[in-house]
Amino acid sequence: VLGDAYWDGVPEERWRGNQYIRANGILPYGLCGSGSDEREPGVELTAVTGGKGWAFTTLAANAWGESDEKGKPVRGDHIQVLMYYQKKGGRPCHKMDRNPYMHCVMPLKEFDFECRIGLGEWQQAWRRPDRSLKDQTVAQDILHCNLTNGVAELRDKFGVEFRVRDPADGSLVGKSTIKLDVCYMHVKKTWPLAICTEPMYGLKRDSKFWFNHPWQRNNTFSVLDEFVTYHIMQGVKVQVHDHDGSLNISMSRYRNNPAVAYRRGWSLPAITFPAVLANSKATAYESHAETACMWEHRFRAKWIQILHSADNFAFPLKPGVLISDLARNLDPRHIHNVNVPACTPSSNPAPPRPATSLIEKFSLMPHLLMCLYGKERSTPFGDPRAFDSTNVHWFTAPRPGFNISKSMKTFGTKWAIKEMGYFTMHIMGLGRTQLDQHIGPTNFKWSFLHRMLQKNLDKLEALPP
Repeated sequence: VLGDAYWDGVPEERWRGNQYIRANGILPYGLCGSGSDEREPGVELTAVTGGKGWAFTTLAANAWGESDEKGKPVRGDHIQVLMYYQKKGGRPCHKMDRNPYMHCVMPLKEFDFECRIGLGEWQQAWRRPDRSLKDQTVAQDILHCNLTNGVAELRDKFGVEFRVRDPADGSLVGKSTIKLDVCYMHVKKTWPLAICTEPMYGLKRDSKFWFNHPWQRNNTFSVLDEFVTYHIMQGVKVQVHDHDGSLNISMSRYRNNPAVAYRRGWSLPAITFPAVLANSKATAYESHAETACMWEHRFRAKWIQILHSADNFAFPLKPGVLISDLARNLDPRHIHNVNVPACTPSSNPAPPRPATSLIEKFSLMPHLLMCLYGKERSTPFGDPRAFDSTNVHWFTAPRPGFNISKSMKTFGTKWAIKEMGYFTMHIMGLGRTQLDQHIGPTNFKWSFLHRMLQKNLDKLEALPP
């Protein structure tokens, strides 16, 4: 079944066989190699200005224009680039808060960028003038470079080049330029929903988090395997970001699975110079990985959702409905983003019970609705084509053509529960022993999911040594 079957009026015969979603101006182009599990963002330009060193890294790129009913581009407008730059020395990035992980903030210095496509003329790269304060607090910048010759420049592969100027005196920063290759992306299947994680780390055999309940027979699978297997059972795509390379123990078994993407290079040494924190210290650059994931799926998925860690599971509430069904039925012409509640369970202590799967644990919550409405935490869920936010936690900066007239409160946690029938269960900060103490009536649908998950996990071969 083609992934665009839910899109009314879209013919099966598509431009060059591409099954991307023909909607809202997105064209099937991205950074060459961005779909590879081996891609690691690295420093592309280092420069010194005012006696201070800077590093520049490109995380993602998209092309915008217009397509006909078969998906063939008939107009090319501009190339959009997600740029990160960081001052050399000291901390890798400033902290927005005191969390042990980091949300990097944009340095006070803002550079001017010039760009050109192919061997064309240099032009001023531009930013959106309505960038919100929340977007400016994230250490990423969105730059636009106009396609001066339109569709003629949209080849299978073409170059985009940036050079940096110091706004103080207009001088060029650095002796070289930032050179990108943008490629046509063939999409065999579009997904109703793509789930993106934050960069995770520390998957080791002796880890009490990743291997910590009897159902994981002889360390045949990890909590990460539970997370990935459960969500692809629901008909959605999962993209996992790895902070230190350790997740490859489990992720290597999904290498040829089209429903799973693995980005193993989201680590400090890849995008910071010099690396002054050990990889085990923090899940740094969370918003960078998640925003790049959103950009990657603008023409690969109808919706994206952030599930921060492998202990965060999504649940549809309506009987017989999978997450993929729920995403297909959500109309993006009227709804662009939803605050999906992220429940962190808590209850009075009770005698412990034998640990099984995370799914069965979740089904033992005695006061589910109290849990759902008792917390203000939420997981971002939205249309990846509708926003230019540099931090997908907020879904800000709606793109032209989107009538974002509904407030976040309208499509907030209560709407997600009552109308959408969807929530996530997040046990971040809650120990496994505490979770095993929850008692209550079993949800039979979740018990079925547990049995199906167990059946699929039992098929996995032993993890590599």
